[in-house]
Amino acid sequence: REPAKAFRARVDAFAQLLASTPEASIAAFAHADFFHEFLCRYFAAADKKYEAYWMQNCEVLKLKVDNPGCLRGPMEADEEENAPLKEEVAPPPPQVNEPARRPSNGALGFNLLRKEMAEGNPDLKPAEIARKASQTWKAMSQDERLTFMDRVKVNP
Repeated sequence: REPAKAFRARVDAFAQLLASTPEASIAAFAHADFFHEFLCRYFAAADKKYEAYWMQNCEVLKLKVDNPGCLRGPMEADEEENAPLKEEVAPPPPQVNEPARRPSNGALGFNLLRKEMAEGNPDLKPAEIARKASQTWKAMSQDERLTFMDRVKVNP
Protein backbone atom coordinates (compact mmCIF):
# COMPACT_ATOMS: atom_id res chain seq x y z
CA ARG A 1 0.00 0.00 0.00
CA GLU A 2 1.22 3.50 -0.82
CA PRO A 3 2.48 5.46 2.21
CA ALA A 4 0.16 8.30 3.29
CA LYS A 5 2.82 10.97 2.73
CA ALA A 6 3.49 9.77 -0.83
CA PHE A 7 -0.25 9.56 -1.52
CA ARG A 8 -0.78 13.16 -0.35
CA ALA A 9 2.19 14.29 -2.45
CA ARG A 10 0.57 12.67 -5.50
CA VAL A 11 -2.73 14.46 -4.78
CA ASP A 12 -0.86 17.77 -4.38
CA ALA A 13 1.01 17.19 -7.67
CA PHE A 14 -2.33 16.62 -9.40
CA ALA A 15 -3.68 19.90 -7.98
CA GLN A 16 -0.59 21.75 -9.20
CA LEU A 17 -0.97 20.18 -12.64
CA LEU A 18 -4.57 21.37 -12.79
CA ALA A 19 -3.53 24.85 -11.66
CA SER A 20 -0.94 25.07 -14.44
CA THR A 21 -3.22 23.83 -17.23
CA PRO A 22 -4.70 26.48 -19.58
CA GLU A 23 -7.75 24.38 -20.54
CA ALA A 24 -11.14 25.56 -19.31
CA SER A 25 -12.62 22.04 -18.95
CA ILE A 26 -10.78 18.93 -17.82
CA ALA A 27 -12.05 15.42 -17.22
CA ALA A 28 -10.18 13.39 -14.61
CA PHE A 29 -10.62 9.75 -13.68
CA ALA A 30 -9.35 8.25 -10.43
CA HIS A 31 -10.31 6.09 -7.49
CA ALA A 32 -12.66 7.39 -4.81
CA ASP A 33 -9.81 7.51 -2.27
CA PHE A 34 -7.87 9.89 -4.50
CA PHE A 35 -10.81 12.24 -5.12
CA HIS A 36 -11.79 12.12 -1.44
CA GLU A 37 -8.33 13.34 -0.46
CA PHE A 38 -8.25 15.91 -3.28
CA LEU A 39 -11.65 17.35 -2.33
CA CYS A 40 -10.78 17.45 1.38
CA ARG A 41 -7.47 19.17 0.78
CA TYR A 42 -8.48 21.71 -1.87
CA PHE A 43 -12.23 22.30 -1.72
CA ALA A 44 -13.36 21.70 1.88
CA ALA A 45 -12.37 25.22 3.02
CA ALA A 46 -14.77 26.77 0.49
CA ASP A 47 -17.52 24.14 0.84
CA LYS A 48 -17.82 22.05 4.02
CA LYS A 49 -19.61 19.21 2.22
CA TYR A 50 -16.24 18.13 0.78
CA GLU A 51 -14.77 17.46 4.24
CA ALA A 52 -16.29 13.97 4.28
CA TYR A 53 -17.35 13.53 0.66
CA TRP A 54 -16.97 10.09 -0.89
CA MET A 55 -17.86 9.70 -4.55
CA GLN A 56 -20.11 6.83 -5.58
CA ASN A 57 -19.08 4.31 -8.22
CA CYS A 58 -19.12 5.97 -11.68
CA GLU A 59 -20.22 9.30 -10.20
CA VAL A 60 -19.54 12.44 -12.20
CA LEU A 61 -18.68 15.50 -10.15
CA LYS A 62 -18.40 18.92 -11.76
CA LEU A 63 -16.15 21.39 -9.96
CA LYS A 64 -15.64 25.01 -10.91
CA VAL A 65 -12.23 26.58 -10.37
CA ASP A 66 -12.39 30.32 -10.97
CA ASN A 67 -8.63 30.75 -11.19
CA PRO A 68 -5.50 28.69 -10.53
CA GLY A 69 -5.12 30.42 -7.16
CA CYS A 70 -8.18 28.49 -5.99
CA LEU A 71 -5.98 25.41 -5.95
CA ARG A 72 -3.83 26.93 -3.25
CA GLY A 73 -1.91 24.75 -0.84
CA PRO A 74 -3.74 21.91 0.87
CA MET A 75 -5.89 22.53 3.92
CA GLU A 76 -4.12 20.37 6.46
CA ALA A 77 -2.82 20.80 9.99
CA ASP A 78 0.79 19.91 10.79
CA GLU A 79 -0.22 17.04 13.06
CA GLU A 80 -2.29 15.54 10.26
CA GLU A 81 0.82 15.12 8.07
CA ASN A 82 1.79 11.86 9.76
CA ALA A 83 -1.74 10.61 10.34
CA PRO A 84 -2.64 7.40 8.54
CA LEU A 85 -5.22 7.52 5.78
CA LYS A 86 -8.76 6.64 6.77
CA GLU A 87 -9.55 3.04 6.02
CA GLU A 88 -12.71 2.17 4.17
CA VAL A 89 -15.20 0.14 6.13
CA ALA A 90 -15.74 -3.23 4.52
CA PRO A 91 -19.33 -4.19 3.76
CA PRO A 92 -20.78 -6.80 6.10
CA PRO A 93 -20.31 -10.39 4.96
CA PRO A 94 -23.32 -12.08 3.39
CA GLN A 95 -25.52 -14.06 5.71
CA VAL A 96 -24.48 -17.71 5.66
CA ASN A 97 -27.93 -18.98 6.57
CA GLU A 98 -29.72 -17.36 3.64
CA PRO A 99 -31.47 -20.01 1.55
CA ALA A 100 -30.19 -20.42 -2.00
CA ARG A 101 -32.59 -19.28 -4.68
CA ARG A 102 -33.94 -22.06 -6.85
CA PRO A 103 -33.11 -21.66 -10.56
CA SER A 104 -36.03 -20.76 -12.80
CA ASN A 105 -37.96 -23.49 -14.61
CA GLY A 106 -36.52 -22.19 -17.88
CA ALA A 107 -32.95 -22.55 -16.61
CA LEU A 108 -33.70 -26.05 -15.29
CA GLY A 109 -35.31 -27.05 -18.60
CA PHE A 110 -32.32 -25.73 -20.55
CA ASN A 111 -29.95 -27.67 -18.27
CA LEU A 112 -31.95 -30.84 -18.95
CA LEU A 113 -31.69 -30.24 -22.71
CA ARG A 114 -27.93 -29.68 -22.40
CA LYS A 115 -27.52 -32.85 -20.30
CA GLU A 116 -29.43 -34.93 -22.87
CA MET A 117 -27.36 -33.46 -25.70
CA ALA A 118 -24.16 -34.31 -23.82
CA GLU A 119 -25.32 -37.89 -23.28
CA GLY A 120 -26.28 -38.23 -26.95
CA ASN A 121 -23.05 -36.66 -28.23
CA PRO A 122 -20.16 -37.91 -26.06
CA ASP A 123 -17.64 -36.83 -28.71
CA LEU A 124 -18.51 -33.11 -28.36
CA LYS A 125 -16.61 -30.82 -26.04
CA PRO A 126 -18.56 -29.03 -23.26
CA ALA A 127 -18.34 -25.67 -25.05
CA GLU A 128 -19.72 -27.21 -28.25
CA ILE A 129 -22.56 -28.83 -26.33
CA ALA A 130 -23.42 -25.52 -24.63
CA ARG A 131 -23.41 -23.69 -27.98
CA LYS A 132 -25.50 -26.36 -29.68
CA ALA A 133 -27.96 -26.54 -26.76
CA SER A 134 -28.28 -22.76 -26.76
CA GLN A 135 -29.03 -22.69 -30.49
CA THR A 136 -31.57 -25.49 -30.12
CA TRP A 137 -33.26 -23.83 -27.10
CA LYS A 138 -33.57 -20.52 -28.96
CA ALA A 139 -35.06 -22.23 -32.00
CA MET A 140 -37.70 -24.08 -29.92
CA SER A 141 -41.27 -22.87 -29.58
CA GLN A 142 -42.65 -22.07 -26.15
CA ASP A 143 -44.57 -25.36 -26.13
CA GLU A 144 -41.39 -27.34 -26.90
CA ARG A 145 -39.57 -25.57 -24.08
CA LEU A 146 -42.47 -26.27 -21.71
CA THR A 147 -42.04 -30.03 -22.28
CA PHE A 148 -38.51 -29.79 -20.86
CA MET A 149 -39.64 -27.55 -18.00
CA ASP A 150 -42.48 -29.95 -17.14
CA ARG A 151 -40.09 -32.92 -17.11
CA VAL A 152 -37.88 -31.08 -14.62
CA LYS A 153 -40.86 -30.41 -12.35
CA VAL A 154 -41.79 -34.09 -12.39
CA ASN A 155 -38.19 -35.32 -11.84
CA PRO A 156 -36.59 -32.89 -9.37
